Amino acid sequence: MLGTLTLIHASVVIVAKPYCPYYCSNLSPQKGFAVDIATHIFEQQGYSVEYKTVRTKEAALKGLANKEYTVYLSDEQAMGPGLIFAKTPISYKYDVFLVPKLSKWKPKTLKDLQSIRIGIRKSRNYPPSVREYLDKNRENEERIEVSKGKYALKDNLVKLQYNKIGTMIDNQHQMQYYYHKRKKPFPFKVAKKLEGSAVYAIFSTRDYKAKKYARQFNRMLKKLQESQAMSKLLKPYGLIKKDLEQPRL
Repeated sequence: MLGTLTLIHASVVIVAKPYCPYYCSNLSPQKGFAVDIATHIFEQQGYSVEYKTVRTKEAALKGLANKEYTVYLSDEQAMGPGLIFAKTPISYKYDVFLVPKLSKWKPKTLKDLQSIRIGIRKSRNYPPSVREYLDKNRENEERIEVSKGKYALKDNLVKLQYNKIGTMIDNQHQMQYYYHKRKKPFPFKVAKKLEGSAVYAIFSTRDYKAKKYARQFNRMLKKLQESQAMSKLLKPYGLIKKDLEQPRL
């Protein structure tokens, strides 16, 4: 047992907006490692846990305020009032510059980006430190290669493997999970980590027990992070505890 959490409700409902492998579909065999961590914390204390997904942050926050959900797992910013965060992040979500293992390219300034062709996905946002450069050069095919559609991540990984691009920017954990699911070794290396956002467990102040939930969740999460149980929870996603730490820029 990782600690003692006074049983207040017989069940809790976790909600998230899917972004695998942090929070995957509630219909998937693997619900996401952040969901698995939160589920483990609650189940260790005798709660039954239900996991639901929503399409938007607004739907999650509305359900949280209406007590349809107990806890919202998210890394999104600008949440608004009426929320209580467990102080310790479950993980950090961040992008990286990925390159072939033999590449010597390692960007130090934005000017270094001009020397290489970068693969990106059309449908996703990128960190502020590179967003302006990517937006400015998006139509310049010599500098930016844009992949579209459902398989854009896969397309960029294949292009990088066959030297159609020199680097790509994408989520570190998504790319690790992509190869782990296929039982293949990760064939690239990280040239640079970019700023990220913390994944938190979030409770609503409309639940009068929210502060207590947040304190207890935080305490138990810290204990879990120091245990072998955390390693077991991460293994199905091809991750280790170090992968969840705040990136050093």
